[in-house]
Amino acid sequence: MKIINFFIFVFLILIIFSCSSRKKIIYFKNQKADSTSTFNIQPTPYKITAGDILYINLYSVNSQVTEYFNRKQSANSYSMWNSEANVYINGYTVNDSGFIQLPIIGSVNVNQLTEKEATDKIQHTAENFIKSVTAIVKLINFRFTILGEVRRPGTYTNYNKTLTIFQAIGKAGDLGEDADKTRVKLLRKINDTIKIIPINLTKVDIVTSEAYILQPGDVVYVEPVKNKVFKQNIPLISLFFSSVTTLILVLNYIKYR
Repeated sequence: MKIINFFIFVFLILIIFSCSSRKKIIYFKNQKADSTSTFNIQPTPYKITAGDILYINLYSVNSQVTEYFNRKQSANSYSMWNSEANVYINGYTVNDSGFIQLPIIGSVNVNQLTEKEATDKIQHTAENFIKSVTAIVKLINFRFTILGEVRRPGTYTNYNKTLTIFQAIGKAGDLGEDADKTRVKLLRKINDTIKIIPINLTKVDIVTSEAYILQPGDVVYVEPVKNKVFKQNIPLISLFFSSVTTLILVLNYIKYR
């Protein structure tokens, strides 16, 4: 019986160590329940770069004139933008030099401009051809990827100008049970380099981090807790201990019969 008690003791110890630490599963753990924190968030406006895709349309009182500058809309304009392929075909792609090629107007350099700055520049350029023109410019390739311990990993499209790390996690169905909220990484392309930013989702000051507001092309990776492999193997370990215990009982029964 001592051997059986030993196996039971070891098994209980393993179960205890398989439990996740509370600090790794709670958001904002250092925020006091009875207090309010206020942070000033000033997101850095995203600047257009090579490879980005823009939706551009020009409007004026003379629609017949602007038709020469705008790409023809299909009967069902939604079909022009309902897939990544259609967005690529119907949008204006910024080339490696930072230029877009507009019908009749020609090349316009939008490299490292914000969406508003690009709108103003395109509208000012179009005014050389059309009187009282209004330009509409939208970034339409805001896609991000979230991988690791989330319920629905994958690549998602965002249609808002601002997307927080928590909104991105929400799109992926929240973090999984084995996610380590203290060990999240954000991969961000800056020019020709990749910057890896560590994130701790359990700290309230995450809202002041440069990783709080996502940018197009960002990749979020959520690491698993260290004991995930052991937790996955608990059924196998339980079966092993159960088999050993049964074997010992049978041997003892045969011995003392």
